[in-house]
Amino acid sequence: MGRRSRRPSPDASPPRPPSPPSLVAVVLTPPPLVQAVWWAVPGSAATPLAVAEPGGPMLAVCPLVAAAGAVAGQSVAQARLRCPAARIVPPDHAAAALLWEEALRALTTVSPVVEAADPVAGVAYLDARGLDGLWGEAAAVARQALRALAAQGIGARAGAGPGRLVAQALARDRPASGPRALEGDAARQAVDALPIDAPVLGLSAMAALRLREVGVTTAGALGRLPAVAVGLRFGAEGLAAWERVTGRPEPPLHPWSPPETLTAVRRADEGSTDALVLQDLVAALGAELAAQLAARPGRRPADAAPDLRRRRPPRPLPCASTAAAGVRDRGGDGPRPPRRAAPGRAGDGHGADGGGTARPAHASTGPVGRRTQSLECRST
Repeated sequence: MGRRSRRPSPDASPPRPPSPPSLVAVVLTPPPLVQAVWWAVPGSAATPLAVAEPGGPMLAVCPLVAAAGAVAGQSVAQARLRCPAARIVPPDHAAAALLWEEALRALTTVSPVVEAADPVAGVAYLDARGLDGLWGEAAAVARQALRALAAQGIGARAGAGPGRLVAQALARDRPASGPRALEGDAARQAVDALPIDAPVLGLSAMAALRLREVGVTTAGALGRLPAVAVGLRFGAEGLAAWERVTGRPEPPLHPWSPPETLTAVRRADEGSTDALVLQDLVAALGAELAAQLAARPGRRPADAAPDLRRRRPPRPLPCASTAAAGVRDRGGDGPRPPRRAAPGRAGDGHGADGGGTARPAHASTGPVGRRTQSLECRST
């Protein structure tokens, strides 16, 4: 009996082409906790730096400390062995949160859809679809995102791919030619070549070590294992990494939107060199913002009680948006005074009641000329 050949049906749809890179990943480098210190202490980027709670493990390290072999999660003693010159500083979570918000605001100028994926590691995703006429292909969108961040003094890397895994893997790479974009087989090969301890896979150091002990050293080797075997041997953590590697459908991006902002403004006709006068102005602004916060639905008056004169002394903040309070010059001759953070804090509104933290937006110390001055305070 002869073998009958099968001819493709004329109605059969042709194979679909590989998905083009439609997603851009941006990774702040180094993490926000380190860049927040760079913002607060000019010149600190040139010194080895690590961030750690007193008595706790390192939360983040700068590139100089990382080049010496120290990584986040190690103890301070381990970091000292690898980088004796490392300076250990406590984390400033408030400054890091402000830096992260500034980064997200900058990214929204590039794409209307930005997902704040990981505020601690500084990972965000941008939807690159429909931006060809504005910025170009996905790699050009990634380059524009880096330019927007650089304009705010924020360092980052970027990459583009058909999904989160490929895009973030490329963003964590260090190509000399700038951001890359991959699709199809090239994207698949890039994922398969990832080492099993790559941060993008989300495996802990212990899980990666257990996988190495059984000969699984790359993401491709993990993806070739049966899902049942991975789940039974390595638990939910290993199974989640397996699903990322094998290309399970990803949920759509969750768009980030800027928080609501409250503003209070006080003006003084004469300048002042007295820090107590400035503190009184800041206290008045804080009280006004606290009243606005308390008027929000669901807010409790106790949550918005300001205490603006009990913080540590002011410290320099090169970026105006991270300052705690201050004076904005409205005109006149002469150089603008340096911007510094004045003592002050109002409220604590990151709870479930939907409030915000009152934080003034601009800072200044030193002699102020006899010009019309404006002290502006914002709350988000």
